[in-house]
Amino acid sequence: MMLLALALNLFGMGCLSLAMKRHHRQVLGGEPARRRVLLLRLGALLALPVALGLCLFALGTEQGILYWLCLLMLAALAQGLLLAFRPNLVRYAAPLLLLAGVAGALL
Repeated sequence: MMLLALALNLFGMGCLSLAMKRHHRQVLGGEPARRRVLLLRLGALLALPVALGLCLFALGTEQGILYWLCLLMLAALAQGLLLAFRPNLVRYAAPLLLLAGVAGALL
């Protein structure tokens, strides 16, 4: 369940970073369309609270919020390092981790 929360946080951070013109150009090439920016922001708006909900459900209020913030920080750090050193991996990292998180939650 926590792997899924980490994956959702990484997905949300990836969406937020790709919604920025600079990172979109760096990863995908070209300027993002207005519709794509809105969809990326919506993806982040949906993924991050779901990750918070998973942490709250699994650990309770106090520990859940703290754990979610730690996972959010870890996802932001991973996203920043990917953008700095391997920008081409950004488009693959979040969906693969999201798939692994769903598989882990189902097992």
